[in-house]
Amino acid sequence: MRQLRLKLELSQEAVAGKIGVSASLVSRLETGKPVRRRHMIETSYRTALEADKLPKQIELQQIDLDISQCLYRGRKCI
Repeated sequence: MRQLRLKLELSQEAVAGKIGVSASLVSRLETGKPVRRRHMIETSYRTALEADKLPKQIELQQIDLDISQCLYRGRKCI
């Protein structure tokens, strides 16, 4: 989960704010330390990261589509 968070360029504080817990709890979760209600918090954590990932995926798909259309029509792409 930490790797995905870093890929999405989110801080522990940002994820914590999205799921309503403290940044120290997110840190403990990522390092495998004991956390009460671990399953529920992990599910919330994953959901928050997936929700954040979606707009970036859509943006990348749109860029790929724009480039494909440009190449198909024989235009010079920048």
